[in-house]
Order: sequence, then structure tokens, then C-alpha cells
Amino acid sequence: MAARLSYSFGFGKRDASGPGGTPTLIVRRIGDSAGDLLSGMPGGGADGKRIGFELFVSAQNLLNRVNPMGYPGVLTSPFFGRPTAAGPARKVDLGVKLLF
Repeated sequence: MAARLSYSFGFGKRDASGPGGTPTLIVRRIGDSAGDLLSGMPGGGADGKRIGFELFVSAQNLLNRVNPMGYPGVLTSPFFGRPTAAGPARKVDLGVKLLF
């Protein structure tokens, strides 16, 4: 399971519309074809602004489950069909995005 929490705000006038900074929470489930559960929500405070900033925290593998990988494809291998490695544990990214 992965999740992303972001806060966006903007500067400068592009048009008269555009609300103030609004936190936006986007929750994603890995392997789900539905994509973002809250994809219809507005983008936040950078809408209608000339320059926008977005601060975000993104986390993958929140439940810290084992991610098997490295399946060999050689039929004569004793490891055929069994994982030989595991993916990384929990991962958290912090970032800033500049929109113009």
C-alpha cells in the first residue's frame, strides 16, 4: 500500500479564481486498476496561480510486507518459480515541486 500527502500553494495572479492553499490527500493502492481514490478532488491552492509550489510526503510499502522478486526463468534451475530476492522495505520520500 502506498500513500501521498501533499500541500500546494501559489503566488502571482493568473486569473481571479483560485482558492487558498488546501491540503490534498491522495491514497493509492498498489496493483489496483482504479488508481487514485480521490482523483476527482481539486488540485489545491496552486490552481489559477502563476507560480505554484507543492510540498509532499510519499510512502511506499506502508505495511512493510515482503516484496518477493528475482524469479529465475530457467526451467532446469532448482529455484525456478521461487523468488531469489526481496524488494526494499518501507520507503518515505519528501519533496518539493515547482509548477509554472
